[in-house]
Amino acid sequence: MDEIQKGMWVRTLWDPVKAREESPLIGNHEVKVAAYCRVSTDIEKQLHSLENQVQHYTHLIRSKPNWKFVGVYFDNGTSGRNATKQKGLQRLIRHCHEGRVDFILTKNVSRFTRNAEHLIKIVEELKAKGVGVYFEEQKVDTSVEYNQFLLSTYAALAQEEIETISASTKWGYEKSLQKGKPKFVATYGYRKVTKDGQPTLEINEEQARVVRLIYDWFLQDWSIPDIKRELIRKEIPTMKGGKVWGTKNIKYMLQNPTYTGNKVARLHSTDLFTKQKTINKDDPITIENTHPAIISIDVFDRAQEKFSLDNKSPRKRSTPTEPHAFQKQVICQHCGKLIRVHKRKSGNIWRCNARNAGVCEGPELQEHQIRNMMLEAFEKKFLEDENVQIGTLKKILTVANQQDHFEFHRLKWLTEMEMARTTDTDEELKEKEEAYRAFEEHIESVEEGRLYRTSTIQWLDSIQNMETFYEQATLEHFRAWVLSASVTTEQDYEVKWLDGTVTTIGSPLLKDIDSSPTEESQTTKEVTSELKILNDKGDLMIKEKENKKSSIPKREVQKIEPNNSKAILQTIEASMEGVNKQPSSHLNTKTALRTAAYCRVSTDRLEQQSSLKTQVAYYTYLILKNQNYQFAGIYADEGISGRSMKNRDELNRLIRECERGRIDVILVKSVSRLSRDIQDTLEITRYLRQLPNPTYIYFERENIWTSDPQADLMLSIFGSIAQEESIGMGRSMAWGIRSMAKRGIFHRKRPNYGYTIDDNYRWHIVKEEASVVRRIFREVRKGVTVAQIAVDLSEKKIPSPTGNLTWGARTVTNILRNVVYKGDILFQQTIAVQNGRKKNIPNEGQEPQYYIEEHHEPIIPKKKWDEVQKILDERAEEVKKKRSAPLLLLITLFVGSFGTDNGGDFFNF
Repeated sequence: MDEIQKGMWVRTLWDPVKAREESPLIGNHEVKVAAYCRVSTDIEKQLHSLENQVQHYTHLIRSKPNWKFVGVYFDNGTSGRNATKQKGLQRLIRHCHEGRVDFILTKNVSRFTRNAEHLIKIVEELKAKGVGVYFEEQKVDTSVEYNQFLLSTYAALAQEEIETISASTKWGYEKSLQKGKPKFVATYGYRKVTKDGQPTLEINEEQARVVRLIYDWFLQDWSIPDIKRELIRKEIPTMKGGKVWGTKNIKYMLQNPTYTGNKVARLHSTDLFTKQKTINKDDPITIENTHPAIISIDVFDRAQEKFSLDNKSPRKRSTPTEPHAFQKQVICQHCGKLIRVHKRKSGNIWRCNARNAGVCEGPELQEHQIRNMMLEAFEKKFLEDENVQIGTLKKILTVANQQDHFEFHRLKWLTEMEMARTTDTDEELKEKEEAYRAFEEHIESVEEGRLYRTSTIQWLDSIQNMETFYEQATLEHFRAWVLSASVTTEQDYEVKWLDGTVTTIGSPLLKDIDSSPTEESQTTKEVTSELKILNDKGDLMIKEKENKKSSIPKREVQKIEPNNSKAILQTIEASMEGVNKQPSSHLNTKTALRTAAYCRVSTDRLEQQSSLKTQVAYYTYLILKNQNYQFAGIYADEGISGRSMKNRDELNRLIRECERGRIDVILVKSVSRLSRDIQDTLEITRYLRQLPNPTYIYFERENIWTSDPQADLMLSIFGSIAQEESIGMGRSMAWGIRSMAKRGIFHRKRPNYGYTIDDNYRWHIVKEEASVVRRIFREVRKGVTVAQIAVDLSEKKIPSPTGNLTWGARTVTNILRNVVYKGDILFQQTIAVQNGRKKNIPNEGQEPQYYIEEHHEPIIPKKKWDEVQKILDERAEEVKKKRSAPLLLLITLFVGSFGTDNGGDFFNF
């Protein structure tokens, strides 16, 4: 019995009547069936896997008399991390929406996509359209009623698998880092080599000379565009042998600490699914002297200081806009680079990057010129025939949208490539591979234009004649027919159309532009420019007298010694090995244990959200598959610290369920996931253990079962280590912040009222709030009391710093007393006490304070700020005198009375 027949049998047992009526696996009604296959790499082994999948589903679908073969959709060498990047899958989904497909076969959940969120969304979207998916290995058929929770679990497990692979890879890199062995990547100025069995870098002298020149020019106050133009003018090839240097590449070189001979790791982390990079400002690691230096650390530091000075004014974040219809369609025939659109208020400008650098004779065109060029080519292609009408143009686009049977052509190519590997020579095979790549590029280009074809068809329905077409047609409309354009000048260009034909206007350049550099072109030309600031070794000619601190993070990793906590853990784990491996064995009961799991992550960052999903999926699967367990729920706190019970809604809900006698066992990944406060950990476990219907916790990583008499002792040890780890992390972060404050650097994300802080930690004044601050200071100088100012602001309904419409006298006083408003910063006015529970207390000399003058733009001039402080001090003194006067009178009366009764000698006892 094959897998499909097994699925039919399972489907019949599940719901025989309904299944026969609805499921294409059992029913006899005609069904349009397609299959989807995917392999993540294009290595030969996986290519054979793809070919096997395609062949299997082709024969399977054709063998069923009531199944109409639609095609086998596939993605080759495509990761399953992001379903939107799987072109074959996206085309299949679109065809489902168009009614071309009723049922989809796929090998398993992970072949469909490894992104759990995307998979569930796609399945529900297709289900709403009446399209089912059959996951062969899991035997899940979504065309009928199915266990959505089970599918979600399978999806989470598929995602967890790729996360585990990623985590293992990162773990390997981390272990190498701890041994002082970093991962090297190809870097301009170096060659990757292997010495003594270890990868390292050696200097490429010709390219190193270019690197030193770039730093030298930059320190001479050359701008990066100037450096770019000079490199192109001197015909110095890029790392890949190209002729045009990029601004980003030069900036990256100027900020790359690798050129100092040191390797800095953990500069950023990349999310597995979104590929979004996050800068790790607090946790970089520097491994010193891993390879020869091209420039000195002094030179590198000077360059970083210059960057910080050049970037004083904050950049406004550009709001994301829709890509232009011809964004990647226009090519310069002079240099072979894309002619890109540069958006201006006066109108879009089109030019290639090489022209930007002043090294290309390509044209600079305005938007209306591009439009006129497309219209002229369009007239030559379509409108010379007087019989062409709106209906004719619409039919061309409609047919193109309907006849996108690319999958049959792709199957043909796949079959021919499989045969060619055994029969053709290497040269013939290479030619076919290039032809296949060209075919795939053509498909992609046609697919990209589909959106424009659909919208243009709708537009054509709204116009009556060709005169209206001439007047109203835009570049977005022309994009429906145009695949690409090659431009020499405004009068000389070529346009490639949807049907593969080309229209030539004027006399465009006919020479082929070879974008792939030859081995000769990749050799750096001899650089004859003189170095003015650096010497030939990459050091400063004139050393600075100041001994400035290097901008490279000073966390040298040369030798890693295990700390006491790890030594303790290893001893404990060794003594416990082989004990308590089956937590359910601790409870002698014949009935299934009502089992729940508790999960927690301390932040809501993307990578931790993925970790939480993994924990939830893992424990769901673990509980469901164990016959000794009865599923009692998953409780998960997201973005919550483990240092206290505050805001731990899910944990508190879990405890309430235990109080009601609904849970026997709780599974937790580790002690630190339950709490990082040893007091809370012991209180929770003891409380649950003493309930009328006791609940026991199993800590998986530490292998601790709270029904064990030794559990409290073991929890005390592991809990103390978890708590100490949290405290140590807090101390390390505080130390780093204090060290920066010593150098006058204060990084803070939460701004004071009246200010906003950008991503580079620069402070900027908020005009509306600043006017309120100035008003408060002005009112005090006029003699208005703090209480009256608070009343006035509340009556005016001006939002307070917390967003409330009611102001308090203390809030006003805090603003008046804060040095922030005269442009200064007083760092460490309070300190955090780390005893498991973080608590801020006033700094009364326990730690040094740092006063940073002129840190940011002031809202109140220093003279006026000082004047207000004097007024406030005088008022405080008056209040103090008024409050002390009654007490002095009482003491005087008391002393006088006491002295009269005792002969006036008060101190004579």
